[in-house]
Amino acid sequence: MMYPKQIMSNTEWLFSDGYNQTVNEFLEKARIHCENMSVNYWNPQEIAINISEIYIRYSYWNESLEENECNIFLLTADNKSYFTQGELLFKIHNAVEFNLAENLEEHIHFGGLAFCEEEKNNTPVYELVLES
Repeated sequence: MMYPKQIMSNTEWLFSDGYNQTVNEFLEKARIHCENMSVNYWNPQEIAINISEIYIRYSYWNESLEENECNIFLLTADNKSYFTQGELLFKIHNAVEFNLAENLEEHIHFGGLAFCEEEKNNTPVYELVLES
C-alpha cells in the first residue's frame, strides 16, 4: 500500500501543555495556540490519514540516563477508519509529553510525521519530526 510521505507537516504545535484528559480540552488549547500564532489554516476535523492504525516512532534525550532513546507506539483511530488531524495530534501529544517534559525548555515543536518506508505488522511506521 502507498502511504503519504509526510503528514501534517504544516501543523503548528508546541509540546508544552502537559497531559490532556479529553480531546475537547486539547483542541481548545490548540485553537488558542493557533490563534496566538496567527495560524488560520489548521482544521482539526480534516482527515490526516485514511488508515485505522499507525505506528509513531520518536527519539528524545533521556536526561536521567544521559542518552538518546527511541520509542515506538501504536495508535488506533476512534472511528476505526481514519484519523482526523485533531485526534492524531491529541493522541501523539499525550503519548510523548511525559518523555519530552524534561526537554521543554528547548521549546519542542511538532514538525509533522514522515513515513519511514517500513511497516510493522502491516501497519505503517511514521517518524515524529521534532523541531526546536
